[in-house]
Amino acid sequence: MEIVEQLPETLWIDHQLYRLHTAPLSVWLRQNGPIAFEQRSEACLRGYVGRWEIRQGALWLIDLHGWRDGKRVHHSDLFNTTEDVHAAWFSGQLVFEPSQDTLKEGATALLQRVPVQDGMLIAAHPGPI
Repeated sequence: MEIVEQLPETLWIDHQLYRLHTAPLSVWLRQNGPIAFEQRSEACLRGYVGRWEIRQGALWLIDLHGWRDGKRVHHSDLFNTTEDVHAAWFSGQLVFEPSQDTLKEGATALLQRVPVQDGMLIAAHPGPI
């Protein structure tokens, strides 16, 4: 069986794009469901791609694309708002790396992490793993 690299969720920090290796929405989906998305690709087994942002010391869900029951789903379908959603349900480590598009030629992406409690950053700055 061939292992397929998963399509990452994205994380914006200070206008810089990162590949997110944590799935913060999975906690909310378990608490409010179970809510399952259609797996339309081997490269996205979770069935959705979230776009996240860290701003004002908090984690925000700014967009979501997925499929349920044959229909495209956005974060507004889950949260009944078109506004960004504060991820107050999430506590844990956000693990991420720079997007390949933002790396200079020959540079290696290093994993970083930042602890989060109830959607708020505990550390002011990310640190290496």
